[in-house]
Amino acid sequence: MQDFLDTSVNESLLVEGTEIKPYLWPGSKRGILFLHGWRSNAARWKYLISKLQLLDVDLIAVDAPGHGESKQIEFTPPNYAELVETLIQKYQPKIIVAHSVGAYTALFHFNKYKPKGIKYVLMAPTYDIMLPINTMFDILRLSKKTQKAYIDIVENDLNKKMNEIKADDFVSPQGPDGILLHDVNDKILPYKDSLKIIEKSKLLKLHKIENNGHRMQNDDVEEVIIDYITSCFR
Repeated sequence: MQDFLDTSVNESLLVEGTEIKPYLWPGSKRGILFLHGWRSNAARWKYLISKLQLLDVDLIAVDAPGHGESKQIEFTPPNYAELVETLIQKYQPKIIVAHSVGAYTALFHFNKYKPKGIKYVLMAPTYDIMLPINTMFDILRLSKKTQKAYIDIVENDLNKKMNEIKADDFVSPQGPDGILLHDVNDKILPYKDSLKIIEKSKLLKLHKIENNGHRMQNDDVEEVIIDYITSCFR
């Protein structure tokens, strides 16, 4: 997978004083920003990016804070969203493609920054951010004191309690505009949570996927995404 990332153009940005290296496959016009999910990295988009290069648009991927080669050690929804805002300001994408907690971050960013003219492809979005955070606590075997300190930092940034924030709080009948794909058999993030997001939205179209699981990486899923993205560039 690193061989694929090495085919990108070498870029460098500063986000809150930390150097970030996005992966850019340049095209002749504004294109697509890809946001991966929890315990993943920019390489998860290899096959989709390879197919979308035929569109001759900018394709931008990045390692989230605390993931891959990112030099940002701490992962929180606010600092991932800040990274997204920096990338949007630089590359002006027309479409954001995001998976899992990346999709949660895309919605969080939409609610906070109100970007104009961007379409969204949301794949199996996280609904309750405490789910991946508790998983992180378990994996790292953090003490209760450290867990509380982390949550206090995030809640201070959000000015709200973590357990009060759900992904459907970030959508409305006015946006975002795009498609949402979720597998009914997703054992990581329940399909029913995406129904709550769709219920509050007028501009997101739900695509029910079957027998693919949470990763959302097969030809059928990619066909839906590519058809939608291609229509946005016509």
